[in-house]
Amino acid sequence: MAKRVKITRPPENEVSSFVTRAEDGRFTLSATAEHVSRYVVGWDGITEADLVGAAGGSDPAPFNADLWRLVVEDRLDWMRAIAQALLDAILAHRAARAEDEKN
Repeated sequence: MAKRVKITRPPENEVSSFVTRAEDGRFTLSATAEHVSRYVVGWDGITEADLVGAAGGSDPAPFNADLWRLVVEDRLDWMRAIAQALLDAILAHRAARAEDEKN
């Protein structure tokens, strides 16, 4: 079974926390570990072994936000993928809003 997490798009008033200023003075969007922890609201296909290693079983684990925060900080591959998904969700929402404003 595939491992998936469910994210919620950050509300518009929190998007400013994703904005960073680069050395060249340009602004860009970036997602931090805090963002990845905060906006994941569920998962599918995550087992006890995925969370605690070989000591865990193959049974699906129920989602727990506190446990998620601990686990994702040690899974850079998961963090990067989810950070990108959050940024994509923000950009898609902004594009949809811009399109709606044209009409």
